[in-house]
Amino acid sequence: MKADHVIDYGQHGLVIDSGYRFSVPPKPVGYWVLYAEVKTQTKFAMYHKPTNYQIFNTEHKLGWKWEDA
Repeated sequence: MKADHVIDYGQHGLVIDSGYRFSVPPKPVGYWVLYAEVKTQTKFAMYHKPTNYQIFNTEHKLGWKWEDA
């Protein structure tokens, strides 16, 4: 039995020899959590971690909480 396509699970996602690629999204480094004190929370995934100064100001001014992934 001959295989028509070779599948490679490379570093950047699934690659099929015909040149098509299924992209793998980046992994989030953390989340901004809105309304952390309630049961149903809203989270925004972030792909670059904000500085400690940005985290402090956002928590103080907006009340959002930072959660590491």
